[in-house]
Amino acid sequence: MNTSLVIFCLLIFLSLSADRSPAAPTDLNWSTLLGGSGHDRGQAIALDDKGYLYVAGRTGSPDFPTTPGAYDASRSGGEAGSPTRAADPGDLFIVKLHPSGSGLVYAALLGGSRGEDCGDIALDGSNNLCLTGTTWSEDFPVTAGAFQTEYRGGDDTAGSDKRSPAGQATRGGEAADGTIEPAGDAFITKLNAMGTGLIYSTLLGGSEGDRAVAIALDESENIYLTGSTRSPDFPVTEGAFGTKYGGGGGDAFAARLDVSGKRLLYATFLGGAGADQGADIAVDRQGQAWVAATTDGADFPVTAVLGDSARVDDPGDACLIRLGPEGSELIFSVRLGGRLREEAACVAVDPAGSAYLAGWTRSPDLPTTEGAFDRSPNHRAGVLEGDGFVARLDDAGKKLLYATHLGGPGPDRITGMALNAAGIVSLCGWTEGGGFPTTGGISDTSAPGQRDIFFAQLDPSGAHLTGSTLLGGRYHDQSSDLILDRAGNVFLTGWTESPDFPIISQSLRSVHRGGQDAFVARLGAAQITAEPVARGGSVPSHYALFQNYPNPFNSSTVIRFDLPRDGRVTIRIFDTLGREKRLLLDRSQKAGGYTISWDGRDNKGKVLTSGVYFCKLEAGGFEDVIKMVMMR
Repeated sequence: MNTSLVIFCLLIFLSLSADRSPAAPTDLNWSTLLGGSGHDRGQAIALDDKGYLYVAGRTGSPDFPTTPGAYDASRSGGEAGSPTRAADPGDLFIVKLHPSGSGLVYAALLGGSRGEDCGDIALDGSNNLCLTGTTWSEDFPVTAGAFQTEYRGGDDTAGSDKRSPAGQATRGGEAADGTIEPAGDAFITKLNAMGTGLIYSTLLGGSEGDRAVAIALDESENIYLTGSTRSPDFPVTEGAFGTKYGGGGGDAFAARLDVSGKRLLYATFLGGAGADQGADIAVDRQGQAWVAATTDGADFPVTAVLGDSARVDDPGDACLIRLGPEGSELIFSVRLGGRLREEAACVAVDPAGSAYLAGWTRSPDLPTTEGAFDRSPNHRAGVLEGDGFVARLDDAGKKLLYATHLGGPGPDRITGMALNAAGIVSLCGWTEGGGFPTTGGISDTSAPGQRDIFFAQLDPSGAHLTGSTLLGGRYHDQSSDLILDRAGNVFLTGWTESPDFPIISQSLRSVHRGGQDAFVARLGAAQITAEPVARGGSVPSHYALFQNYPNPFNSSTVIRFDLPRDGRVTIRIFDTLGREKRLLLDRSQKAGGYTISWDGRDNKGKVLTSGVYFCKLEAGGFEDVIKMVMMR
């Protein structure tokens, strides 16, 4: 018999092992603060394919740190988070950070003289950054030839009697219910990949107040937006699904802008006679927009109702709307809620067309599903925000595949959601009062009653928490957005008021400067670290990657390497087809000799099959590869 065939068959036989679930990313790998001497809030986060992070938010710090040559159009004297005037939050900041969080690639400022608020960000294929939000500035920077260059946001004075719709909030922000709020316009700005200039910048709005809170890009890099408008003359397009303003407390809207920022491909109202707000938007491969929204109107356009909702006196429900590619067809609109109030916060869509909707609920009768993680409300009587909720719907928008509560006895709010290829849902938000369900991880030091950040993951069935942890100090801390990398690590942004907020590793800034500071944090499964090799105090004279031992190996092997200088080190494992299977190390290391172990798992925690693998070391311009054989 052919010897090679025998070995091949033996390897296949040995590779038949159980597929284990990946470890949840509940360990704090690193964290850093961003900001100056005023109030600073991180509100949106993005990640490029090389691991660089992009964070946007608002700043009231006159000394917010910028980088030489970065775009700087900051003219506002407002202070972020002012409790007396929600519409004077200061300027927008946009920063690009190194993957380790230890340095800035660029830090830019954007704004006019009356204040801006950040809604959301997204990256195009060239790592240009697309930013949306709201401006109250007549001199907000726009570019020639953009779709709308004239501010139409009405009277921008502190004495305006216009008030925000009840409960309306920025993405990841606190509700502006009852605060005096000038009208404002939505904006869409694209910053170039170097952070030095605007590719385009346009306004979008009518005469009575418009807010953009979420952004998404399709495969052609057209931009999709949602938010809310109180403008009957909001620029809807001919043939769009909703061309008539519903009135009441305002309508949600969905819009699609072309890649140049010059042409509005469609814009539609989504609403009825009540108060309606768009919260988040996703786009699928067919160019269909999926919008998460909130409504308290009985005449909001729906095709299905799940739960005790759509009553005349209903205080509000979460909605999921699916629009056709041209914005003219309502494929479906689902209303989800109980007898009290729900608000939508986030939406995601998987490749099969199932949609995931998250938000918060006060209803004791919110519809949940058999076997879901938590079918009962947890919040105490009188808690306004209630529990978080997560629901997965089928592609027809008619059936709940799962729906669950998520929370403790105090208020809990979900502010960010991400979905991986395996159907695991990652969530961030804030919780108060203790009792939020956790599975371990970060050591939290908050005092009872203070607001903490939570991160949680639900398995694909919605039946189990694969991980859940808290993050924070002794005062108020909030997360606003999150994103996952290809290895399953989680990156959070938000803001903290805690001087003891945990700062780890070679952070950009570790000292809290008072008020609110923006933060960025990376959570991962218990991080693999390189252990130093005793060398009697000597430093290696050159870079080196040594053969692993043992080799061949069964369940784990040890890899040794030398570094003659301090610097960033990357170690990756590839299969014979050149596909990355594991990012084993990606961090700064001091000069010296090190060993690191590999347990034969991939980036998702799956046990790999027997076979040949390659280990590649990159450090200080040096590269080397070794061949390894795994036999289970």
